[in-house]
Amino acid sequence: MGITVAAGILNFVVITASLSAINSDVFGVGRMLHGMAEQGHAPKIFSKVSKRGIPWVTVVVMMAALLIAVYLNYIMPESVFLVIASLATFATVWVWIMILFSQIAFRRTLNKQQVKELAFPLRGGVFTSVIAIIFLAFIIGLIGYFPTTRVSLYAGLVWVVLLLAGYWVKVNRQKKRAQTA
Repeated sequence: MGITVAAGILNFVVITASLSAINSDVFGVGRMLHGMAEQGHAPKIFSKVSKRGIPWVTVVVMMAALLIAVYLNYIMPESVFLVIASLATFATVWVWIMILFSQIAFRRTLNKQQVKELAFPLRGGVFTSVIAIIFLAFIIGLIGYFPTTRVSLYAGLVWVVLLLAGYWVKVNRQKKRAQTA
């Protein structure tokens, strides 16, 4: 269409948007891990901040994760985007499944009158949550069905197991401290 530098302009826009997203992720994850560490839900080292209040340990961890992504792009450039996108999909779907299970557990603690008094009642109650969990489990099944995204399912499941193991260790340490106190 006569714009000879269109590819360069588009590349500039994409790179700028990518850098902005990375900056936002580093800031968001840094603050989240810092807050979790202060509440005792993440390793204490993540609560360290610089003189200017920057959670520098979390920034270093995020930079390491970004370097891993760069390395993955180097060793498998044709499929790294699909792998990372499907891993993000797995993580998002897993979080929603956990939210729905929490909602089911919460609703089971309520009597009928308390359910009626909810400020934001869920139409269909527990049934709706169960249907949503089945749908989300189907999505996870699709991630495992296709060979190009299957590695993301494996990595996601390993991550879930590591998180569960870390939680188990944390809870057992707290129980032991409570017994000795």
